[in-house]
Order: sequence, then structure tokens, then C-alpha cells
Amino acid sequence: MRFVAVDAFFHPAILLVAGSCVAILLAVGGARVMDGSASLGSFVAFASYLGMLTWPMIAAGWMLTLVQRASASMDRINALLHTREEAGRRSGSADVPIKGLIEVRALTFSYPGQPGPALRDLSFRTEAGGALGLGGEVGSGKSTVVQLLGRLYDPPAGTLFLDGRDVLDIPLDDLRRAIAYVPQEAFLFSDTIAENLRLAKADAADDELREVCSRAALHEEIQAFPRGYETLLGERGITLSGGQKQRLCLARALLKPAPILVLDDTLSAVDSRTERKILRELRSVAGIRTLVVISHRVSAVRDLDRILCLRRGAVIQAGTHAELSSVPGFYRDMVELQEEE
Repeated sequence: MRFVAVDAFFHPAILLVAGSCVAILLAVGGARVMDGSASLGSFVAFASYLGMLTWPMIAAGWMLTLVQRASASMDRINALLHTREEAGRRSGSADVPIKGLIEVRALTFSYPGQPGPALRDLSFRTEAGGALGLGGEVGSGKSTVVQLLGRLYDPPAGTLFLDGRDVLDIPLDDLRRAIAYVPQEAFLFSDTIAENLRLAKADAADDELREVCSRAALHEEIQAFPRGYETLLGERGITLSGGQKQRLCLARALLKPAPILVLDDTLSAVDSRTERKILRELRSVAGIRTLVVISHRVSAVRDLDRILCLRRGAVIQAGTHAELSSVPGFYRDMVELQEEE
């Protein structure tokens, strides 16, 4: 904001100074030429010099705004570099394999600096190998649940458990290794498709890459590229469409040998036919991995074991698709609206 203020001040200020100089030159220099105290040649030379000085003045102001922008960027870099390593290990914690049982007990959570809680008295349980769907309005707290599960923010002690262990007692490395997470915004690196996939499993064979991409309904499209899996992607996957980026990130998560798979509105940019194909493949994951699906689309959660509907951080409905569709409420309204669409 300081940069914006300086930038907004300098541009009109420089134009004002340059215009004022020309006005002064015309007034003072013109009067001297008329009374004979200065020659016309001197006046023209002075005007030329004044014009030559205008661009350096503009460049000086531009450099100052660049310094302000660099200063703001450096503050952000320093804040990251000076951040201490996350403290996530309590004494006595043991490295025990995580199976995927998720339990939340009366969880109330507020983001730092926010006035109200993002989650209010939230409780649910998902068995290892189960499938849970989270639906609700924008800002209802769906993504907050998975951020707390991966400890991007620390939940209050005694509220969030994996396999009966408080997540605060699980080493961060072990906790995050156990979760394959596909965020709302797909993130890819400027590397080949194969190397982007192998971020999840460095020693993955080519057959494994093809298998997970087939599950994500992407294999045929990759094969159509001139270099196939060796196709080089642009920064953040700019050479792919939105749906292709989402499916590539999904394939990467499927490749990761993690007991918990979290999909945060992963299929929002995918057409309905491709979505149905992917969901059929994801059903094969049920029973092997614990599946948590966040979506505002009923089609993405209807076949899961249990669905929670959130509003303002609290559960307003819970049950299966059949149970929730049979009673008036938010879920049935959402079903009817999307069927009409």
C-alpha cells in the first residue's frame, strides 16, 4: 500500500513539475526575449535543455517506485526466510503407521486475526477406508477442515484425531506423508508431465504413471501430445487447460502411496461426462484409502458413505445421499437446483 501511495503521487507530481517548468520558461524567458535582455537563440537552447531533463526526471520517479516494489517483495521473502521450522513433535511421539481413521470431536477453530470461528463444535468420524463428502456454501468451512487435518493450521488439542492419536502428537513429516491432497487451485511445475507426476513417487515406473492418468481420464489426452509424458509444461502448467491441470494433479495424488486422499473441489473444471468416468475410478479407491471429497456438486459426493453439509462452520445435515435427499433442507435444495441446471 505504501508503494501504491508513492506511485500514485509521483506520476502526477512529475507531470506537474514538467508542465510548471515550461510555463515558467514561457513567462520569464519570453519576457526577457521581448525586452532584449536575452536572445531568441538562448531561449530556444534553454527550452531544449529543459526538454532533455524531463525524461531523466520521469526515470528517477520510476526507479523510486521500483525500489518501493522491491522493498515490499523483500519484506515477504525475509518473512519466509526468518520463519522458524514448524514445531510439530511432542516428546514421546512414536512413528506408527497411519491407517486413515479420522475423528473430529467438538472442534471449534478461528483463524488468527479473524473475529468469528470458522468451525463451530464440529464432530464426525470416518473409518479407515471410508468415504466422506463435505458440501456447503462458499465460506462454510469445508476447506478449513482439511487444512487442520494436514496441520497447515494447528487445531485445538484434543479435537482432531487420526487412528485415535491427536494430530498434534503425530510428527509433521509422518502426518503429511499420510495425506495425498489435491487443492482447489491446481499447481504444476515447469517440467515434464512425467516429472510432475513423480513428485508424488520418485521411483514410479512408466506403467504406474499411465495407470493413474487412466484413472484420472487423462492418459489418452497425454498420448495425443507429440512427446507424450515427456511433454514440457509451462510455468504452473500454463500449456494445459483448467480441467487437464486438475486431472494431472489428481493423478499425482493417486500415485502417492498415502492412506488418506483429500480432494478439495478437484473436479470443478471438468465436464460432467469426464467427471462420471473419474468418479467410477475413484470408487475403486474406497476401502483401500480413506477418501475425503469437498465439492459443491452433488454428483461428486452422492455415492460416498456419508455426507456432511456445512453452513457457517457448523454441520446442518449429515447422512447418505438417499437419506438427505428424502428430507427437506439444504442438500435436497442443492440436488433439485443442480438437476434443473
